[in-house]
Amino acid sequence: MTFALDHLLWGVPDLDEGVAHLAQLVGVEPVPGGEHPGFGTRNALLSLGAGVYLEVIAPDPLQDLGGTRGESLAALAVPTLLTFALRASDLPRLALQVEAAGLLTPGPVAMSRLRPDRRRLAWEVLRLGGHPYGDSLPFFIDWLESEHPSVDAPGGCALKGFEVGYPEQGALADLYAKLKVDVVVVAAPEPQLRATLETPVGFVTLD
Repeated sequence: MTFALDHLLWGVPDLDEGVAHLAQLVGVEPVPGGEHPGFGTRNALLSLGAGVYLEVIAPDPLQDLGGTRGESLAALAVPTLLTFALRASDLPRLALQVEAAGLLTPGPVAMSRLRPDRRRLAWEVLRLGGHPYGDSLPFFIDWLESEHPSVDAPGGCALKGFEVGYPEQGALADLYAKLKVDVVVVAAPEPQLRATLETPVGFVTLD
């Protein structure tokens, strides 16, 4: 089983400021996606081509942020490419394969949000634990019956390159191979993700 890149998460401490900053960088303005109840976050979306998009994710000021991802996003000093998601199906079966590779997982977690047009999107995610790599390892997402967000998010940008930088390059690359995840891993002094986008204003790198 191999997996397609589904989306990149670009974390910002304030959604409005993050959207404005990204629009200035790439020449296209992301549109609001919605809130993630219980996770302390809200987002805005930008298509990077068929089946892949950029999620600008930020704290939701209307939620209690204590102990949530929103709390950690609020502490960011600068916008940061945080992690990424791979598209998959049958997450319960995938969880067994992940555990066979020596990782831990709590099993699929159901999530949902209401779009600004009040349409409800529902999906499941599978996160990986029992490893030292943090967000340098992706999570898996199954959109179930929901329409993929790249379909009607603003277009004009395309993902042209993506890589994961990590100090122990070989160990992380070996784990990716064991999971059958086809992602470029390069040596770096500290964990870092880097994406190259082709945009209406030229090539832009996000990290």
